[in-house]
Amino acid sequence: DVDLDDTRPAKPADHFPANDSVGAPDLSLMAKARAGFHGPYGTGINQLVKGMGGAEYIAALLHGYTGVEKEEAGVTLYENKAFPGGWISMGPPLEDELVEFDDGHKNDVHHMSEDVAAFLMWAAEPKMMDRQDAGFRGVLFLAVLSVLLYLSNKRLWAPIKHARND
Repeated sequence: DVDLDDTRPAKPADHFPANDSVGAPDLSLMAKARAGFHGPYGTGINQLVKGMGGAEYIAALLHGYTGVEKEEAGVTLYENKAFPGGWISMGPPLEDELVEFDDGHKNDVHHMSEDVAAFLMWAAEPKMMDRQDAGFRGVLFLAVLSVLLYLSNKRLWAPIKHARND
């Protein structure tokens, strides 16, 4: 609790606080909504036709600022190559060398925007890794079961097939 100065280190199971900013988009929902349908059988054809997915769009939006500003109807607009229409009222949230990474990779806007986009995608789908892990284990189980069934079929039916041919 911030008011009581009672804090503890954050855990992955902690809930995110509510977004109380009026009009500010929840980019984690944008990541999930834009990820959407990837076409039949997961081929990705839909993304070729309709454009970028969730995390890619957010990363492009965060590092797509050109630095050009204009004022229109009392609102400052910023040019952004990734935003439809080219102008957005949200100012550039990132700038070079805001943070230092422990692993030593570059701390420019491009890399930070990719990190933010990956985090927002995780925040939108926190159970996705568990689902992918369960799916991998399920496919592995089915593959092993198929091999065992094939081998047992060969062992059980091979003598009968050979007896019929003689």
